[in-house]
This record gives sequence, C-alpha cells and structure tokens, in this order.
Amino acid sequence: MPNEFGTSATTPQELALLYSVQKHGVLPLTSFCNMNCLFCSHRFNPPEVRVWRLPPRPLEEVESSLAWLAGPRVVIGESVTKIVEGEPFTHPQVMEILRLIRRRFPSKRLSITTNGSLLDEEKVAALANLEPIELTISLNSGRPAGRTFLMHDQKPELVLAALPQLGRAGLTFHGSLVALPHLVGWEDIRLTIEFLAEAGASSIRLFLPGFTRLTPPELRFSPSLPGELRNFVAEMKKKVPVPLLLEPPFVEGLEAVVEGVIVSSPAARAGVQPGDIVTAVNGVIPFSRVEAFRLAQDLERPRLTLVRDGAFLEVTLEKKAGQPSGLTMLYDLDPATLTAIEAALEGARTKGRGKEGPGKEGRGKEERAKEERATEGRAKEGRGQERQDGASDDVLLLASTLGSAALQAGLLKKGIRVALEVVENRFFGGSIGAAGLLVVEDFMAAIRERQIKSSGRYRRVLIPGRPFDERGRDLVGRSYWEIEEATGVQVQVVDW
Repeated sequence: MPNEFGTSATTPQELALLYSVQKHGVLPLTSFCNMNCLFCSHRFNPPEVRVWRLPPRPLEEVESSLAWLAGPRVVIGESVTKIVEGEPFTHPQVMEILRLIRRRFPSKRLSITTNGSLLDEEKVAALANLEPIELTISLNSGRPAGRTFLMHDQKPELVLAALPQLGRAGLTFHGSLVALPHLVGWEDIRLTIEFLAEAGASSIRLFLPGFTRLTPPELRFSPSLPGELRNFVAEMKKKVPVPLLLEPPFVEGLEAVVEGVIVSSPAARAGVQPGDIVTAVNGVIPFSRVEAFRLAQDLERPRLTLVRDGAFLEVTLEKKAGQPSGLTMLYDLDPATLTAIEAALEGARTKGRGKEGPGKEGRGKEERAKEERATEGRAKEGRGQERQDGASDDVLLLASTLGSAALQAGLLKKGIRVALEVVENRFFGGSIGAAGLLVVEDFMAAIRERQIKSSGRYRRVLIPGRPFDERGRDLVGRSYWEIEEATGVQVQVVDW
C-alpha cells in the first residue's frame, strides 16, 4: 500500500530518497553510470561506508515524488544523501520524466548534471523546449584520448560534438573538470578549459581531486597541487572570457568579491567586472559572498554598490526576481550558519538536535528520561563557566578542514566567542576534508584530544549536521548520540 508520500517506500533507503527529494529539491532517477572514472568518489571508499544504489525508478514512482519537491529548481544528477547518483540520461524514460516535470512545474529551473555522453542532436533539440533549464557537463578532458583515459569513455567524440550544439541551441550549460595534471598534464587541462569556453559554457569549474587512505599511490596528488591550481586558475582567467572557479574555493575572508561575470547576463550588461567587491545590495550590506549572491539573484532590479580600484560605483541589474544575476562568486559562509550557532550557544534547541536518532528506534522512556536528567545536570554545571564577555569557556565548536577558515572569519566578524576545533578526517584519510564525509569516530577523536589538552574543560560540543542523515546517522550507520555517550560531553547538532 502506498504511504503518505504516494509510494510504497518502507526501507531506510527509500525513505532517505524521499527525504532528499523533499528537503533539497533533488530528484534521483538512477544509480547506474555508463562511465568508470579514475577519480570516482566511490572507487576507494572504506568497506564500512553504507551507500545505496537505485535501479532506474519507475515513471509512476517519479511522478508521485514530484509533490514533495521543494525550492525554486529541480536538481537531477546530484546526490545529497547516501544514495549513489548515476548518469540521468541512462534512464530509459528520462525525456518523459523531464517533460512531466515541466508540465507540473512550468517555471521551476531544471538543473541537470551529466557526463554528456548520451547527448545527441535530437536530445539537445528536446531539451531546448524545456526552458528554463541548465546543464552541468562533467567533461574532464577536451581531448578524446584524455577523456577515454580518465573516464573510460569509448566514444568521446560524441560529447565533444554535442557541446557546440548546446551553445547553438541557446541552452545554458556549465562545464566542469577534475584537475589531474599528474595523470594527464597541465596542457590537457588548459585545452579542456579553452574548449569549454569556445563551445559556449557559461562558467567552468575546476575541481581539486580527492583521495582516501585506500587510493593507490599512483592516483594521489602532491601536497603542492592546491597552490599550483590557484596559480594556474589565475593565469587562465586572463585567457578565457567565461568565469573560471576553483573548487573547493579555499577562501579566508568574507568580502563579497565578484569572481566572474557570465557573458550577456544582467551583471555583464550592467558593467560588473571580475574583482569588483559588492558592498551593498539595495542598501543592505552583505555579510558574505553567499549573502551578496543570493540578494542579487532573489531581488528584482537589484541595485549593487561596488568598489572597484578603490572607487565606489552603483549599477542596477535589469532582471526579474529569482532570475540569475550573472554574478559568479566563490562559496564562503551562509549567515544562517552563524545564526544557528548563536542560537545553540544561547542554549536554544535547534532542528539538528531533533533529528531522529536511537531515541526513536526503541529506547525506553526511562532510559531517555535518565539521559535528559544527566544532560540537564551537565548544563547546570556548565553555567558557572560563562564569562562576563558573553563567551562560553565550556563550549567547543567542531568544523571540517575545508570549512574552518570561512567559519572562523565569520565568528570573528560577528563577534561570536567560542572555541573552534578542526576535525581531521581519519576515517577516509588521504586528502578528504569536507564536512559531509566526517563520521562519528572522527568527532570522538577530536573531542578527546581537545579534552586532554584542556584538562577536560568542555562540557558541551556543537557539531555540524551535514554528516548525518535524517535518522541522525553517519556514512557508516553510527548515530551522533554515540559521541555523547562515549565522551561524556553534551552534543548538539547544529543544522549547517
């Protein structure tokens, strides 16, 4: 019998799928991929990682999921849960699904990530009738030999022919490539960026590769690569007219610097230039790049105050509310993150703490009451640790390697006083530094080490919610409740 979601989903896998659809606007279609990339994030995972693979979803099930889509766009081909997302165009009914979405949501933007291998002239023409739509093409190499080597694409000439067709059809598309100069050379990367720019890509993202402790040595990169990539991107920006962004962005400050401007966009027509600093949008001073970008996109005819070469100027972007502005910026920090941290520091319960954990999986009332009394007792004991300047000496904030610099800058800018500890990813190891790939044992290790250094000062710890699913479990199936039980420190998951 169908459940309240309109499907027969009963397993954790199916429920997680529906959760991702509802909360993030992501519509998974299949986990099948027709490529076998050397850099695939699933190739060298530790065996304990629990990921789920979906067969092509039936059309009827996809249709029933549409009622739960949230947000201004439908995202296809990306995953925000433990579900392995495959190549969407391998789904035998993908074009029917896209037409169904467009009938249901006439104005939602369709955002599709694809390796491009199955795009042909007929599909390109069909996609052009589904506006508003944008594609992200994971090209990785603009040379046939390079793409075959990196992705095992047996017909690389097909995608190389399809990209100019997208441009001629007026379709918005973005290019992406994983930087592997130690495998294909810097010249291959340069040629790929130039090819994407000439084919009409609106922007190009260059990704630093990642490797785990299980990745063979020959596929790993030198510690010097991030710095080399920053220098390379700076030089390539002088040679291509489209925005070129490095991911992860490695930002430290929060100034709303314009990284690039999409050709023929509202920002381009208004005269905005790369390197401009957005100091106000309709008189509102943005806290970060993230806030400036969102204000410019959300508002109708936003008025931007810019600083260029030390001089102030104002421009108005001629656009509708919700229409892309044409600005490209590196992702730094969402102000909502700091709001959530402030609320947690004030003792307020956040949504993250309400995630379903072991307490909703059979823990008895007596056991939960005992735990709540213990937690309350620790909180009371900790009240004596409050400093007169508003800071809490007994609260520890944990952050990922990649997110810590921007978070620290935000805390300083807003005057939030809290101890920040960077959590090393020991479980995946290698170069992995994203928050979403941290697991319970990583948090435990960080807390224990900090407690030893501080003689057990901390009674409460705030951890990001990104590593945990809707049941409060990490990528290996362990609950965040275990952190509190093992360390004796009160744990609060903050939803950022």
